[in-house]
Amino acid sequence: MIKFADDTILVCTIEESTAPYAAISRDALVFKIPKSENTVESIKTILSDTAKTTTISVLDGETTTATYSNYTILVGGITLKTIDNEDYIIAVLAQETYAEIQVDTQAQEIITLKGQNAYMQSALAAIQLFTK
Repeated sequence: MIKFADDTILVCTIEESTAPYAAISRDALVFKIPKSENTVESIKTILSDTAKTTTISVLDGETTTATYSNYTILVGGITLKTIDNEDYIIAVLAQETYAEIQVDTQAQEIITLKGQNAYMQSALAAIQLFTK
């Protein structure tokens, strides 16, 4: 069983692996999810939400046995596979590189600064209007 960053719980198994994405071999997690309890669409919705997948914890009961960070890239879509006469949804999440994480962080900081700049310009305009 795993828990995502927003406390969503998913009954499945995961396996560490590697996956090619954007010309880089990345660390990846392969999810094996019982189809009897889930739909492909519900799994796609969960795994495509980067706010959920920034932190993935493997649980054994109430105990966290492993934690994975920044596995946010859904690689190769979602497939169905029959294993021992049971249907499973198989999905692979690859880990973002350090450089990608830094670029995302800087982009968010720029957006924040632009918002602050717009606010400051409005405040300055209001002050100028009242001081004339």
